[in-house]
This record gives sequence, structure tokens and C-alpha cells, in this order.
Amino acid sequence: PSWRPGEEISWGQRVFAFGTPEELAAVNQQAETNFHNVRVAGEFSLQAVFKAVSWLIGVVGLALALLVRGPRPLLHGPFWARVTPPLCAVPGFLGMALYWPVALVLPVVPPLTRFQEWVEFGLHLAIAVTVLCVYLRSARPAGAAAGPGHARRTWALPVVTLAVVVVLTIVFAALTLHHGIVPINARS
Repeated sequence: PSWRPGEEISWGQRVFAFGTPEELAAVNQQAETNFHNVRVAGEFSLQAVFKAVSWLIGVVGLALALLVRGPRPLLHGPFWARVTPPLCAVPGFLGMALYWPVALVLPVVPPLTRFQEWVEFGLHLAIAVTVLCVYLRSARPAGAAAGPGHARRTWALPVVTLAVVVVLTIVFAALTLHHGIVPINARS
């Protein structure tokens, strides 16, 4: 989902060094400006919903990739060919599909909780690659031959988007370091 990256960086809180409103800090498990760490009813946190949705996305992405692009495809047709994640996205979906069941069984230990951010990053990368592939597949009608300028036009938006994301990531990382802000869950 498009709002997820904003949630993960607490809507720029660490980047722009703004504080959490007191009312939100009182109900947020990490005292950050985001919603997925808010305790709703006692100990129930919206984080549980985010975890379930992330796990479901991981399972569905993995299943679709394997059912359509695996060694023995079970789903066929132009629709599935266009919307299915590429096999290169499988590690990101697989990581999330496996992480939460493992995290539920094992005790909460710092290495496991720190690994969660990388699993989420892998999932978001897999989703981004899938969206890019769906875009590229949809940019050309099925069966249509690509003209000489088609490849340039097709790749222009994704390349520019990737460049903007990379530049913003570097700028945000630099601002976060400059402000010296460390999330509460990273202090241990």
C-alpha cells in the first residue's frame, strides 16, 4: 500500500526532527508519529493488523509467483501473466511469509526484532518490483510489437521514479543522522 512507507518512517519524524504529540505518544508503543504502533484496546495494537496484512501479502505474492511462473504453472492466461509477481520478487515475499510464523514461535530476541525491518524492506522491494513489472507489461497491449521509441518511453517513468526514491532516501538518511534521532526500539 502507498501509505506504508510513510508509516515506516513515522511520516518523516526522524528526518525532519519533529516531536510526537503528547496524546499520540501516550498510546503509541514507540512514542512515534505513526498509527501502526498505537494501542487500541488495552494491549491490542494496530501493529497486529499490519503484521497480518504484511504476512498475507507475502503469502499471496509468493503463491501467485509460483502458481503462474513456477516450474509447473497452474494458472494460465493473459490476466495472470500481467499481474503476477516476477520470480525475482519471490525472496521478498518468501521472507515475509516465513518471518511472522517464525517470530510467533521463537521468543522475542533483539536480533529477531531487528531483522523485522529488513524483512519489511524486502517485502516493499518485492511489491515495488511487482508494480514495476505490471506497469511494464501493461504499457504495451498484448501481442503488439514494440516500436523503436517504445522501450525508451516504457522505462522512462520507472527509471525517473527510482532515481527520485534513491535521492530522497539518501537525503532522508542524511537528515536523520544529522538530527541524531534514533527510534526507541533501536536503543538496546
